[in-house]
Amino acid sequence: GEQCLQWCLVTIAMKTIIAFAVLFLQDQLISAGAYMLSPLHENPRLELIVVMLIGPVVMNAGQFWLNDNMLKSKKRWGYSKIDEVKIDAIEGSNDDPV
Repeated sequence: GEQCLQWCLVTIAMKTIIAFAVLFLQDQLISAGAYMLSPLHENPRLELIVVMLIGPVVMNAGQFWLNDNMLKSKKRWGYSKIDEVKIDAIEGSNDDPV
């Protein structure tokens, strides 16, 4: 429950930042996109594959990796030692000898 809420907050913050960047940096982003795609200008099918497939896959993978690392960082999100013991017990990775 809490981890899902944290993921939602991180995703909403990221989408908000992207929306403001697109809104305020529209001309610069169009210029950068045109420059990066200029080598593909002669091949519209390859350009379409890059824009519609490769770009989104890379960006989504990066977002997933970032969110995953932030959610797994116990110290960053304020987990206590008791929470770590509970998590270890649930995951079965308790190092205490029996």
